[in-house]
Amino acid sequence: MPLRHSLPRIRVLSRQQAVGIDCAAVRLFTLFCLARARHAGQPRTWAEVAVTVTDARGMACVKKRCFGREEDTDVVALAYAPVPGEGPGWMAEIFVNAERARCSAPCGRWSTAREFALYLAHGCDHLGGACDRTRSEQTRMRRRELRWIREADRLHPIEQLVRSRETRRKGRA
Repeated sequence: MPLRHSLPRIRVLSRQQAVGIDCAAVRLFTLFCLARARHAGQPRTWAEVAVTVTDARGMACVKKRCFGREEDTDVVALAYAPVPGEGPGWMAEIFVNAERARCSAPCGRWSTAREFALYLAHGCDHLGGACDRTRSEQTRMRRRELRWIREADRLHPIEQLVRSRETRRKGRA
């Protein structure tokens, strides 16, 4: 059976209360970044990508479970090869630390939403095969991810990834 080139299923789950997340906007931005994150030697077709938005405590648990080190980080991206006979396409998980994005967003024009977008773009970049072991690789990745954020922002405002506190309060009323 030929491999279908369709959009992957993107599931978004928020397991934190630090930042309000717009799941539809996160899905769109994830698709946008995955479409651009195709590096030489790593042409992957994604069947499903699960984006879990977590906090510092949750991220420490992910790092412990996956890497044996209990530490806080901004993003963890894991890719799983297709299982023969189980259907086409790779599966992936991206864990994004929204609490860190809120606390790390520089003052001024750089918002929590943009910091969150940077973490998510970085995770997608890793899924596409990018490495950041050296300083030059880190620089290339950061430039690419910032370009994706600028491009995506022209199509769909990045600020919509994160809901303001006022919007979240109205939603509870």
